[in-house]
Amino acid sequence: AGAAYFKRLLGNLRNHVDAVGKERVEIRVVSHGDGVALFQSAANDKELAGRIDALKGMGVRFLVCANTLRERKIDRGTLYGVNDDDLVPSGVAELARLQGMGFAYIHP
Repeated sequence: AGAAYFKRLLGNLRNHVDAVGKERVEIRVVSHGDGVALFQSAANDKELAGRIDALKGMGVRFLVCANTLRERKIDRGTLYGVNDDDLVPSGVAELARLQGMGFAYIHP
């Protein structure tokens, strides 16, 4: 997944929030596997970083799989805007948990 894909993803998220209103939607982006590259790319791409920040300001939460970081030996400190609170033990398990809570799963 490259920068163009991530920019489309973030654009889709922005369109979704704009369409329904930030007070009427709760969005979680769960990144695992190759998806974690979004935050690696954003560390060196101001436009990508700005889009992430804008979405966070609209209430979108970005969650990152701790398994992926461990397996790929990725230091959380190299990921743009990712704090300890943003880590989930397993991205796949988090997706299942959220679906069980009634979240819809959309993979752009």
